[in-house]
Amino acid sequence: MRWTTDDFRVGYSQYYLCDYNVVPEGAGLSQAFQGNSLVGAGGGHLAVVCGTDYGRIRITVDVRDDEPAAAFDGWPMVVDISHHSNAGRTWLGDMDTGGPPELGNLTPGGPGWYRVRVRARGRDAARAAGIACVDADPPLEEHAVSIWPAPPAPDVVHRADDEVARGPRPAPGGPLPAFYPECRAGWAPPPASDEPTELVPQRVEKIIDWTVAHYPGAQLVGARLAGRDLTFADFMAARLTGADLTGAVLVKTNLIAIDLAGARLSGADLDGADLANANLTGARLDDAVLTGAHLSEARLVGAILTRANLHRAGLVGADLTGADLTGARLDGVRWSRSPDWPETTRWPTPALAQHIRAHSDASPIKPTDFTVRALTL
Repeated sequence: MRWTTDDFRVGYSQYYLCDYNVVPEGAGLSQAFQGNSLVGAGGGHLAVVCGTDYGRIRITVDVRDDEPAAAFDGWPMVVDISHHSNAGRTWLGDMDTGGPPELGNLTPGGPGWYRVRVRARGRDAARAAGIACVDADPPLEEHAVSIWPAPPAPDVVHRADDEVARGPRPAPGGPLPAFYPECRAGWAPPPASDEPTELVPQRVEKIIDWTVAHYPGAQLVGARLAGRDLTFADFMAARLTGADLTGAVLVKTNLIAIDLAGARLSGADLDGADLANANLTGARLDDAVLTGAHLSEARLVGAILTRANLHRAGLVGADLTGADLTGARLDGVRWSRSPDWPETTRWPTPALAQHIRAHSDASPIKPTDFTVRALTL
């Protein structure tokens, strides 16, 4: 898919490629400013730096199956960078309004690693023009973004020839390493260990009587967090692939767009946790408490949910293909069979879908939405 517009509006000299439901924080911009000056990776997003403060730029987006040819003539800035999509749904947008809806998902291959090439020209002219960029026609600045599935790799700066790239940028201790550890030169998986994982929050705040620790985008693959009390913590867009959270307390925890593929959550307490767009492929959730949990559009393919308590959980748009729900409590579960993707709930089998429908009541407001009556499988 290839798409071009002259009316993509940026603000604060930036725009994003961002996983669905992720609110980008400052990590991506810090990586860009202290690194190649064009694009940086943060939790669940890439941040791109423009010369245009406020106004329109011309942008071409090319969603591909493989790497494009090296066509750099006329582009003073060209950078390749890796992006890990936890949810498999990445969108183009600015800080406030999101991207053009017709562009759709940039990571149609699902959760996993992608390579992104950003080319830019006109950043210097746009910066010099200042407020005139708001109404410039045609736009003074142009970007081209290509994205394709590829393993993680260090950033590659093909060209860095504009004044923005050469200008002074804060770089304490030198350019920051790649946000993803797998992209650092010489990286190797850490050896297996039985030691509990140390958690260092990016920030901590006090809300009434609760201390809230923020770990957005944390890289915790294989982390050992069994039995840990993580009530109210913020793990938005974090990567906990294969982590051990057996018996952990995750009450009211922000787990939006998190990667928990293959994680162990047996007996975990996820009461009221927000798991919207989470990747729980193959995760173990047997005997887990998921009462009131938000699992809208979560990926639960092949997950083990035996004897899980899903009372009043939200499963609108969740994909439970091949999941094991033996003994699971489903009363009060909200689900949908809307023809509008991605709102349709995908149950493990057609037979189970019929059984659950027979024990559900349709919403009087939206007939494609259902609530399960008393039901334990």
